[in-house]
Amino acid sequence: MFGFRSGQSAGPWPKLQAAFSRSGYRGVGNQTVDGTELHQIHRAPSTRPADETFLTTTQAQRDGSSDTDPIQNVTPEGSKAQWIKGVYICATISAVVLLINIILVSVAGGLAAKNPRNVGFSATQVVYEGDCALTERWDTGLHLLINCLSTAILAASNFCMQSLVAPSREEVDQYHARRKWLDIGVPSVRNLFAVGRYRVNLWFVLLFTATPFHLLYNSAIFASVVKSGFAIIVAPRDLDSSTISSLRTPELEDCFYGFVGYDWDNFAAFIANGTYKQHSREECIELSNDKSPSTIRTIVVRTDSLNSTQGGNMAIFQSNMDVTPSNELRSEGIDPNLLYGSRMSETTWAFTVNNEVTYDTLNYSSLDCSDQIQDSNNACSDATQLSSWLWSTQPQSMDVVDSYISSNLSPDITAHVKDQICLYNEYFWTNTLPIGDCLVIPRNGQCQLFYNPPISIVVIITAAIKVAAMFFAAKVDRNRSAPLLTVGDAVASFITKPDPTTTGMCWMSNSDMERVWGSTPVSGPSQTALIHHSNTITHTELKPGHLTRSQLWWRAASIPRWIITLALCAICIIVGAYLLGQSGSGSGARTTSIKSWWQLGFGTPTGSVVLQQAKQWPILGYVVVANTPQFIITISYYFYNNVLTSMVAAAEYHSYGSTRRTLRVSWPRPDSSQRSTYWLSVPYQYSIPVLAIYAALHWTISQSLFYVQIVPYDLFGGHVDDQELRGLGYSPIAIFVSLLLGGVLVGSFLLVAVCRRLGSLIPLAGSSSAGISASCHPGVDVDASTVALGEVAWGETAALPEWMVGDGGDVAHCSFTSGEVLKPSLEKLYA
Repeated sequence: MFGFRSGQSAGPWPKLQAAFSRSGYRGVGNQTVDGTELHQIHRAPSTRPADETFLTTTQAQRDGSSDTDPIQNVTPEGSKAQWIKGVYICATISAVVLLINIILVSVAGGLAAKNPRNVGFSATQVVYEGDCALTERWDTGLHLLINCLSTAILAASNFCMQSLVAPSREEVDQYHARRKWLDIGVPSVRNLFAVGRYRVNLWFVLLFTATPFHLLYNSAIFASVVKSGFAIIVAPRDLDSSTISSLRTPELEDCFYGFVGYDWDNFAAFIANGTYKQHSREECIELSNDKSPSTIRTIVVRTDSLNSTQGGNMAIFQSNMDVTPSNELRSEGIDPNLLYGSRMSETTWAFTVNNEVTYDTLNYSSLDCSDQIQDSNNACSDATQLSSWLWSTQPQSMDVVDSYISSNLSPDITAHVKDQICLYNEYFWTNTLPIGDCLVIPRNGQCQLFYNPPISIVVIITAAIKVAAMFFAAKVDRNRSAPLLTVGDAVASFITKPDPTTTGMCWMSNSDMERVWGSTPVSGPSQTALIHHSNTITHTELKPGHLTRSQLWWRAASIPRWIITLALCAICIIVGAYLLGQSGSGSGARTTSIKSWWQLGFGTPTGSVVLQQAKQWPILGYVVVANTPQFIITISYYFYNNVLTSMVAAAEYHSYGSTRRTLRVSWPRPDSSQRSTYWLSVPYQYSIPVLAIYAALHWTISQSLFYVQIVPYDLFGGHVDDQELRGLGYSPIAIFVSLLLGGVLVGSFLLVAVCRRLGSLIPLAGSSSAGISASCHPGVDVDASTVALGEVAWGETAALPEWMVGDGGDVAHCSFTSGEVLKPSLEKLYA
């Protein structure tokens, strides 16, 4: 045959406790298990003295306030409180996160105090104002830091929460005596009903103080959305640094400022110095329509219909598409089919007839002239002709007018300039202008970076409470028995001190045990730990049974947990896909290509406002809605991690059936070869990638749906107060990346679950303390004091345990042991 060789509590709420203390696997009472039936096996009673059993555990013992240890603790006295180091490490990590938060908020408060825009204490305060690219980089970097800090403190909190509800050996034995089991090595709500009240209270404190990190933290810092008005003007196709100087006219100098927000000299300097970026016709149209105008000052559309030789007034036109500031995130921009233009100014000409009456082009009529002028026929005829010519040709100089009069009219008519009128969107050509390309003159940064003092204070307070709770748990719990944090802890405890309530069950899985225990009533008071008579213990056992084939990984977690986990993951993916579809077809994204989404910006609100109420919500309302996806993702992660932990713990547990190895315990004994790690049940090769992807997912979700504050500015750089707006923005590309990350998590999760098989015939115990206990009854050939200190393996024991000695028959036994083991068989009966 094949052998492995060395070198390879009563809860605080009885009613709730009764409802939740059953396994996730539901069996039928009194139903046979694999053809076996419950009956008595007549074997020699154990000679184990009754004083080795423990009876009722007091409430003080369950609360950890007593040093009484009815079952011998397998941990040496010097290492009794070693397990608490893990809690101290997590508390220290959380304290560092708290300190970083205090420093960041202090710096933000100092910067805000220096900004003149901040008056008194308000929900949002400006910490930086200036370059938009720099603002965006700070916003992205700070959100990455926030998600790293929240991941660190929440991971530390989860470790402490799991440590708080991890049962001690006494609590496990008490539950086993009542034919109920507890969870080992996984986050557990079931265990809340077996631990002391103060541990339950601390567990809930850690749970509730996690809420601000989910619902508020990401909105502690945010960038404003600057919407600036910008001008769209029309210029000749040959406009460049060599022609700009020839276009200067007094009229442009007078009127240009009112159309573009700065004077002609500055504009001429921009063109002469090349302070612009040239775009194609298509890029120009896309830029004006789909990009945030916060960085655009002027768009100069160049057309072949104009030429620099026409002169400034006839070559530089206003357009009908200037963009005025508003609280909408998108501008109307340029419509290539509706681009009209006209002169920015008009000269009003006046003329005198026969040195008698002076008219201008706006008040002249031939009837008035006939009534007012002698010899009116010839004089008024010339006046009518001049008025019509001035109106239609709009001459650019006095020399042109004088030349026309001398060539075509009587010398009795003289003309002069009356005034110049700036035509602010009053008159336009009736023909559209073809678009050649455009020059974009950039705007100096007006973006703002805000922080939210109330949210920052709440986060700091809850972090401080969380840190205090962790240190309090570490200090108070040092006197309680060491908890069974990992499967290795449980195996070490049970093979050192076997649990008599699970004798004869080495072939049973946790689901089998649930059916059997559920069908067998407990004798005697529920508080009695073991049924004992005089000085011996009697065992109610099962008929021997066969081992089953190794299972796929997914069987390690209960069906209800799988349903909840997959349902939450499916909801997240479906909602994300719906939002992506809505964002792709919304007003902010003209196409649904990844390229167009990327051009809208990652986490920048250049696309649209997804939630804009007629009546403004309080800032907190927007913040909670924007961060709700973070909360849902965290809940899904809790169940995801729970199932993953169950599968990985089962894989490690089953590895002892194929390879002899040392036990991985929380804190190994100094005189042993036991292994130790700072992780509970998920190895680094799983936990680090999963935590990294979840941290990245939290960040991408924070960039997918976010609180925005829209700050409009007019052409002249003035703040338009009545157009300021709060709302929710979204980023299609960030939603898409979030879906990819979620798909990777769920896909790899399912792939591992359905493709990998547990590596041995060890009955599937999951996280069940009873299932683990049933596999830990070594034979009489091992020393109980040292059995857990070296390498162990699970298999068919060469030596039977004490309670089977002298029984005879062909029934074999399997167990974890440091002694010799043989390869189990599916054909044999085991007990």
